Amino acid sequence: MAKKVSIPSAWEVPSALQRQVSEIAGSQRALVEGGHLLVILHELPTASGGAERNIRMFWRTPDGTWKSDSMGPGINSVHSHLVEYAKRVEQLEQQLARANSSDDYFMLRREASPIRRAAHNMYATLQRACEVCPDDYELASCRNWAGTIERALELVYEEGQHGLEYAMAIQTEAQTQASHRLNMLAAIFLPIATAAAIFGMNLNSGLEHAYEPWLFWGVLVIGVLIGLSVQACITARSPRRRPGERTPSDFKPERYS
Repeated sequence: MAKKVSIPSAWEVPSALQRQVSEIAGSQRALVEGGHLLVILHELPTASGGAERNIRMFWRTPDGTWKSDSMGPGINSVHSHLVEYAKRVEQLEQQLARANSSDDYFMLRREASPIRRAAHNMYATLQRACEVCPDDYELASCRNWAGTIERALELVYEEGQHGLEYAMAIQTEAQTQASHRLNMLAAIFLPIATAAAIFGMNLNSGLEHAYEPWLFWGVLVIGVLIGLSVQACITARSPRRRPGERTPSDFKPERYS
């Protein structure tokens, strides 16, 4: 959603363009009427990621003069608008280079997503403006730069997605290995603990002092052997890696450059 806006009163814009803008500027777009070009772009989305967008308007008169509502005169106003996006892309690239966990990659994608959409629509709007004004080479240069920004954001977003999937796969593999080790420990010590619980009961079985101390060591050895047998059965039934098969730990996402 965009805030309510109005064309500056000092601009001699055709009334047809004024009616198209109305109070709600809406999405990014290029409006043309009688040789006048009105380009409506969104400011850089804030970190909060809210749905509301601030609007910037750029007006090109029939004689090629550019004006803006908040970025100064001339085509440099469009250039300054693009600089803000370019600086934010650089920050996201640095954030991607520092990311090491699934939380880092998730936050990166969350911050990059609204900027990525805005950059995509900004490029489409400037492309439309270039089609209307094919002889404005400075505008074409801004359009090309907007395309570069859009592509850079696409790469950052995709690398963030790959990094998130990689980090989650590594965490899943680590949890699986930890569970497997826990099962091995349980398989070894459960028979021993069961035997200790049985023979530790205060019941007169006649074995309390029989064959001392060999009966104790015999029960311990039997318990260990049973535990190792259970461990061997679990290991034999666990999935084995086939020759040439790769696991998530064999992969590492490439850093964006």
